[in-house]
Amino acid sequence: MVKSSELRIGNYYNEFGITKIADPNLILKLYQIEIAGKTAIDVSPIPLTEKILIKCGFYTEHCTSYSTKKPIKYITYHKSSFTFNPLQNNWWYEGKILRTQPKYVHQLQNLIFALTGTELEINL
Repeated sequence: MVKSSELRIGNYYNEFGITKIADPNLILKLYQIEIAGKTAIDVSPIPLTEKILIKCGFYTEHCTSYSTKKPIKYITYHKSSFTFNPLQNNWWYEGKILRTQPKYVHQLQNLIFALTGTELEINL
């Protein structure tokens, strides 16, 4: 389940297995359900996968590790210096590891907006 406080208008989520975009009515509905202590509707986050990242404007880069001399694959956002390292399962921004490690599409949308002031391009 996604909490109302985690969503912004325009965030992507799944409802009964269908990808949708959050609007003010959904966020208000989730908030009202939460404060009433009731079970929420089936609103779930969309897990980040390499396939989804590619659809969001990321691209893969291949290079060689300096220490192990083995190939490494990075996934980088074309509009800024966001990079995901699948081998270490961590996110970087402007050369620094992020404390917040997004696991879902809406978290990545919010993080990119907070750090860059731009919206993540999504084509799901």
